[in-house]
Amino acid sequence: MSLKVKGLSGRTLIYFSPLEWSGLHQRPHHLSRVMAHSFKRVIFVQPAGLRPVSFYDWRRVLAWIRFRKSEGLKHPNNLQVCTPVFIPLTGRTWADKFNCLSTLKSLHSLLNNSVFKESILWTSTPAPLLRYLLPGMSKQYLIYDWIDDYSLFKDLPGAVMDTQKWLLQKADFVFASSRHLYEKACAFRSPDTVGMLSNGVDLNHWCLGDKKNEVPKAIANIQHPIIGYFGTISHWLDTELIKSMAQRRPLWHFLFIGPAYKSRLDSILGLPNIHWIGEQPYKSLPCLANCFDAAWLPFRLTPQTKAINPVKIYEYLALGKRVVAPSLPDLKRLGPYVMLADGLSETESAILSAIQSGSGPEDKAGCRAVAAEFSWDRLWNGALKDLSA
Repeated sequence: MSLKVKGLSGRTLIYFSPLEWSGLHQRPHHLSRVMAHSFKRVIFVQPAGLRPVSFYDWRRVLAWIRFRKSEGLKHPNNLQVCTPVFIPLTGRTWADKFNCLSTLKSLHSLLNNSVFKESILWTSTPAPLLRYLLPGMSKQYLIYDWIDDYSLFKDLPGAVMDTQKWLLQKADFVFASSRHLYEKACAFRSPDTVGMLSNGVDLNHWCLGDKKNEVPKAIANIQHPIIGYFGTISHWLDTELIKSMAQRRPLWHFLFIGPAYKSRLDSILGLPNIHWIGEQPYKSLPCLANCFDAAWLPFRLTPQTKAINPVKIYEYLALGKRVVAPSLPDLKRLGPYVMLADGLSETESAILSAIQSGSGPEDKAGCRAVAAEFSWDRLWNGALKDLSA
């Protein structure tokens, strides 16, 4: 079954994102860009957050302030970023209601009533303000893009879990980013109203061209072999495994690229073969990651991580890199180029195999062929079949 919405190309899509436009490039940024090819206009609504702001959110607060003071960041001509004024106390009813009114005011300043009423609503976040906002927009189609099972997050307000359940009940259609979430959604509502929309990759961004032999200055002094990771460094990284691996293989060098929250690397940065260069511009990541001898996803196996489908897996593959990762359900379909390993011994053997076999042209071509099956354009065209008449 599909929504069979008529005239998508003439409609506006209002996209409620879980991440800031100026943050790390993740699913919301890629999806909104490809959506702009199919809709007359896409409004990217900046998030209020899923929990009250804390000291550790200072980077996000600064990014929000910088964005409001700037003239806006680059994006497609028909994609506009909407930045309401929020009270960062998500989960408190009075703050959620204020944030709802602020969002509504910002949207009305961008859209006239007739366009507003014909807009399609897409949310990738269960922000509690939506429970107050969306019922007043009942004539529009509502699509819930389920990317995380927030019921498994212990530090979130109960209002977030309530909103997730409400969206799963009330949305006209649900897309799931992983097989685990897809199966769970099908058990919660009619399978005819659930679709699979995997994470993917912007192939053009990860095509190095004449820069394929460039070694960035930030890592020029790191010896090979380099086992690399880029992305947010948070509680899902298995720091004990990383530390044990670095001690067991002192001649291997482990490179981490990305913002670190709550000092997740403090326990391992003292080791001489572990390197952290912080967050790097998205445009710099292909050259940096191209220097990896093996890509590693050192995630802990938990109910949270078993429900995800990591974007970076497809980005590693697009560079022609073999990936070593824990046995997450969605990675089992990616064949020999994603090498699943759990525990120290299995992971060590997999990394060694990736280093030894991952440098040939045939191997690189195989990795890239797998990545091409998950290009954002291809995935979005599949999703359109569930949306358009």
